[in-house]
Amino acid sequence: DRLVGIEVGPPNGGMGAWSYRTFKELRDATHSFTGMAAWRMVRVATREPGEVGSAPLLATTVSGDYFNVLGVRAIIGRAITNDDVDAATPVAVVGAQYWMERWHGDPSVIGKTLLLNGQPVTIVGIAPPRFSGVYTGVVPHLYVPLTLQPRLSGVNTLDDRKLRSWLIFARLAPGVSIAVARDDADAAAKRITASYGDRPAPGAV
Repeated sequence: DRLVGIEVGPPNGGMGAWSYRTFKELRDATHSFTGMAAWRMVRVATREPGEVGSAPLLATTVSGDYFNVLGVRAIIGRAITNDDVDAATPVAVVGAQYWMERWHGDPSVIGKTLLLNGQPVTIVGIAPPRFSGVYTGVVPHLYVPLTLQPRLSGVNTLDDRKLRSWLIFARLAPGVSIAVARDDADAAAKRITASYGDRPAPGAV
């Protein structure tokens, strides 16, 4: 496969996640990938309008290229797009397993409203069966645009460079080796971190 993970190496050692702002700058500054995506998992209290009580579900908040970079299409409806992320459109893609468990595979769930932490979102697609994203062993119930994070949590952390909580993966461009891509991403990460005062670390990516 041509998928690769991209992690940051902080100056004090170890490997870690990225801030959302740095992810966007890294995506725009590198040339070795056909696409790059960010994601993180969150717990959300979920119910339908008029329903009493809520269920704690696992949602993956994703950037607009998440499904595209993975080469995954919705089996019904559509996936989350860059337009959804740019506009913070309140939409959700439902995992196939949860769709079967809750709605017994009813295709009319497209267009239905769910309340996530009290915030309304519209179901626009169903993920393929057995699709669980990029984290092995955990199957999310839902996927939502990552720019809904301020509404879901009540705090906007998307512009905070110090909050490094986003995981990144990318698809190598044709003919590009992992070594070349690593050097490309490493150089870009060092330029970006130096531009806002962080001390670039050798092997930043």
